[in-house]
Amino acid sequence: MQKIVPLLAAVAVVTCSRAITAAQGGNRRPAQDPHDQHVRELERQIDQLHSLHRRSEFEIRRLESNVRQLESQVHRELVNRGDGAAGAVLFLIGVFCALWAQNTNRNSWLWFFMGLLFNFITLLVLLTKNARDKNHKRRNNLRST
Repeated sequence: MQKIVPLLAAVAVVTCSRAITAAQGGNRRPAQDPHDQHVRELERQIDQLHSLHRRSEFEIRRLESNVRQLESQVHRELVNRGDGAAGAVLFLIGVFCALWAQNTNRNSWLWFFMGLLFNFITLLVLLTKNARDKNHKRRNNLRST
């Protein structure tokens, strides 16, 4: 109980002093604190950053929309033009593989369809086999002489 009385007295003094201060200077503005100016400047900069962020998001959405439009235009052009050129290239790769197979005594139909279906992979395998064949022929020629 003895500890509570001084505590209540201190609370009463603080409350009364706040009430008196509010009554005397309620209409007056407190003196400007330099920290208040700094806080207001930071708040202004934050508002500018928010505005810049909103404009950036709008610009990003606009650019994404443009990209989608361009992608759909490219897709339409490819569909309208058809894949005739790509088909011709695949056919020519198949023909080249079949011709190579025929010249090296391999199954030309097998190599034609492999070239047609697996085009670039088949070309790599073909080049590897061709290099091995040439190395094998060189070795045989060296042994025979």
